Amino acid sequence: MSEIHPLRRVRAARERKMVMTIRRRFQYGILALVAVTLTAPSVLLFLLARREVRGDVDQFVSDKARILAERANPYAPEAVVFQERDWAGDRFTPYGQTFDRDWNVGFVSKRLPAPIPVDETLRREAAHPLGRVLHDAVAPDGTRYRMATVSILRDQEVRGYAQIGVRESERDAPLRRLGITLAAGNLLALGLAWLGLRFLNEHWRLSLASLGHTAREVSAHGALRHRFVAPSEDPDLAQVASAFNGLLDRLTQTREAQQQFIADASHELRTPLTVLRGELEVALRRERSGPEYRETIEACRQEVERLSRLADNLLTLAQVDAGARFSEMQEVDLGTACRSVAERFLPWAERERIRLNVTATESLPVRGDRIALERLLGNLVENAIRYSAPEDAVELTARREGEQAVVEIIDHGPGIAEDQQARIFERFYRVESARPRHRGGAGLGLAIVKSLAELHGGSVSVRSRIGQGSTFTVRLPLASHMKALS
Repeated sequence: MSEIHPLRRVRAARERKMVMTIRRRFQYGILALVAVTLTAPSVLLFLLARREVRGDVDQFVSDKARILAERANPYAPEAVVFQERDWAGDRFTPYGQTFDRDWNVGFVSKRLPAPIPVDETLRREAAHPLGRVLHDAVAPDGTRYRMATVSILRDQEVRGYAQIGVRESERDAPLRRLGITLAAGNLLALGLAWLGLRFLNEHWRLSLASLGHTAREVSAHGALRHRFVAPSEDPDLAQVASAFNGLLDRLTQTREAQQQFIADASHELRTPLTVLRGELEVALRRERSGPEYRETIEACRQEVERLSRLADNLLTLAQVDAGARFSEMQEVDLGTACRSVAERFLPWAERERIRLNVTATESLPVRGDRIALERLLGNLVENAIRYSAPEDAVELTARREGEQAVVEIIDHGPGIAEDQQARIFERFYRVESARPRHRGGAGLGLAIVKSLAELHGGSVSVRSRIGQGSTFTVRLPLASHMKALS
């Protein structure tokens, strides 16, 4: 035991690591999805806002530059009246300067410590009479400006140039505030999402821990009475718990059925063994004659035969329960199988003075194992003969109904009560009142019939009335129908 516990701890640690890894991947995946969902609209909003703000600034400096060009005196540029306070917009402060046609500085805004220089590219572009140039400029002190340069026209001739600019730092200030606001909002949203995931994670962890504890109890102690409990507000875990509870219910039913099967099998085995021991003990008490010993040996032979049949039936049911598959699945003519079974049971029927009639002239090909199908039919014919009275008749018929082969075994025996017909295919179940034990078997024959019929994709049913006999009906799919389905 000391070696098992460390192994269990290592296995549990691996399971926890795997679960944590899955849980973290789920969390990180959700956070990544939230981040993408927040970032994409934020970036789009920022780009649209930047476009609008810069468009407003370009329009602002263009309008102010045109006004300055209209008010400028090309013959005395320094005399321009430019009230910077009045010209200031709601959000931007303009800076202005003028030049003559040779780009000599005329008027310079009081806020500018020095004129903003112009380059050759700007001079070429501004020389057009209708020219308006939007450009970036850098002052001698390193301050960057967004500027508009327009021509000063008099009599359709360029007499000079007027410039109005706005500091880029002032232009981009609302964009910076917007970017900070969006980033802070996104971080706050991610933080709230993380806290929410942590809460859900803890909630799931407790629920999973409860499920894991129950699973370990069932695994370690075989305590099938335990059931998984999940909070009703968590439908996903509730579905998992419900599925496991259904599995445990089926395992419990299987275990109970196995225990009942073992108990019934032990009881059935005990009876012939007790009879055998009793016969042998009586025979050994004193010397007996040859006929007496023969009688004892015959009684023992019958009990051994009964034990052999019981062991054979138990082996068949065990193979069916284990999911056995027939190794020789082939096309079998069910009509031929009916006639073969009838020939095997005909001597017994004649000894019991019972007529065994077979009606199976039509070819009925089914897909299956020939030996298993003959055993299925043989069990039903054996029951019919066993519970028939002398001079009665047992009818064995085979016919086609649509895509099915239908076999009926009809007897005129004591019949089966209606409330017991649903249970006669259960293992070890016998209709004690109608069918005496000394004439019947262990109650496994019909259970084998039902299992073999289902393994061949078919079914078996019964119709019966007390005192009027019983009709067992076997339905199997025809081979042509099975090929069409496959």
